Amino acid sequence: MISVGSMTYALKLKKLLSRAGIYSYQVKNLREDGCNHGVEINERDLFAAVAILREFRIDYTIEVKRR
Repeated sequence: MISVGSMTYALKLKKLLSRAGIYSYQVKNLREDGCNHGVEINERDLFAAVAILREFRIDYTIEVKRR
C-alpha cells in the first residue's frame, strides 16, 4: 500500500498510475490516529510507482501487507 494521506491525493495517484499502465485500487486505512488514504499496487510495479510519486512531488509512505 502506498499511503498519501488524503483522498484527493489517493485519487490523483490512482489516475497517474493508470496513465502509466499500473493497475491500482484506492484504499482507506483506519488507524488509532485517524484514517489514511492510499492505493494498493502489485509489488512488481513499486519502483515505477515511486518514480511517478517523485516526479509529481507527492509525499508518501509505503506499508507492506503480509498475507
